Amino acid sequence: MSTRQLLTKTTGALGLLSALALIAVAVTWNPGRGDTGAAALALQQQGRVADLDRQLAALVAAEDFAAVNAARAALGRTVLDFDRAQEALVRGGAVAAADGSSVRIGPVRGDEARRALAGASAIWLQVGMPLADLSAGEFSVFSAAGQQAIRDLRQSSLELTSHLATVAAACGNTGSGPGRPAQAA
Repeated sequence: MSTRQLLTKTTGALGLLSALALIAVAVTWNPGRGDTGAAALALQQQGRVADLDRQLAALVAAEDFAAVNAARAALGRTVLDFDRAQEALVRGGAVAAADGSSVRIGPVRGDEARRALAGASAIWLQVGMPLADLSAGEFSVFSAAGQQAIRDLRQSSLELTSHLATVAAACGNTGSGPGRPAQAA
C-alpha cells in the first residue's frame, strides 16, 4: 500500500473520529458549566490534526517546486497554530478565532482535562518538532527523517485526537474549566 493511500485512510479515520467526538460533546454538553472556550479550542485542535494529515499527503503528492512550497507553507501554518493553541490550553492566553479576532482563554483545569492535555502535549512534543522541520524544508518527505515524521504523525494521530476529545468533553461538561467563557482580547 502506498504512502498516499495510507495517508488517505488515516485522514478518513481521523475525520470519522473527530465527527464522533463532536457528536459526543454536543449530546452531553451542558451549557453554563465548564469552559466552553477551552472545549471549543480542543475541538479545533482535533481538526488541525486532520489538517496535518491532509497537508502531509499534499506534500508527498507535490510534483513541482511551487506545489512543494505551497504544501510546506500550509503545513507550517498548521503546526504553528496547533502549537500556539496547545500552549493556550496549558497556560491560558490569546488565540486567533476563525474570524481573525483574538480570543482569550484560561488554562484548562480539572484532573481529567489536565491529564488528557498532558497526554496530548507529550505526543505533540514528539510529533510537532519534526513536522516543523519538515515544513521549514530541513529535509524532504522522502528522506529517512521525513518518512519518520510521517510515520510518527500517522501512528499518534488517533491517540492525540482522543486526548483532545477528552479535554473538550471534560471542559464542556464537568465545570472543570476556569469558569469563564472565552472573551475577545
